[in-house]
Formats: sequence, C-alpha cells, structure tokens
Amino acid sequence: NDLWDSMFQELKAYKAKHGNCSAPRSAGKLGRWVANQRRQYHLLQEGKRTSICDKRVGKLESIGFEWSARKSEWDEMFQELQSFKAEHGHFDLPSKAGKL
Repeated sequence: NDLWDSMFQELKAYKAKHGNCSAPRSAGKLGRWVANQRRQYHLLQEGKRTSICDKRVGKLESIGFEWSARKSEWDEMFQELQSFKAEHGHFDLPSKAGKL
C-alpha cells in the first residue's frame, strides 16, 4: 500500500530527527498513524481482524518502533534523566526541570 509506505517513510524521517518513533497524536497525521499502528498490532495480538500484517510489523520493528506508548514514554524520560546526570553529575532535579 502506497499510503502505508509513505507514512512509514515519514516515521523514519521523524526518528532521524527525534531519535525515536513516538510521534505524539499532537504531531498530526503522523501521530494518528502511529497510534493506529499500535491499535492494529494489539488487535493482531488478540487474534482479531486487523489491517496490519507480519511484514509491516517487521518493518516497524526494524526501526525500533515501540508497540506500547507507555514503554516508549518511559524510555524517553529515562534517557532524559541519564542525560541530566551526565551533565550535572547527580539526580537532584530542580522542581522546575520540565518533564523530568
């Protein structure tokens, strides 16, 4: 499907820029597409009818796609925490440390 392949290329570009495949829903069309891929994958796992196939699952996994949005968010925050420690030498975060 040309549309799926086009969105996959957009996701690869997003990952090159942001370092992850977690385009939020607020990212517009790409964010909605990412959420839909997760939803379709979960249907596949439950043995239900879905539009995602093993080939697409493999392509997404080949670029580090996370099937769980929560795991992906946790990994991002953990990376930010590690970066903070590398820069400051401690985990004593100020109360206004943004998302951390």
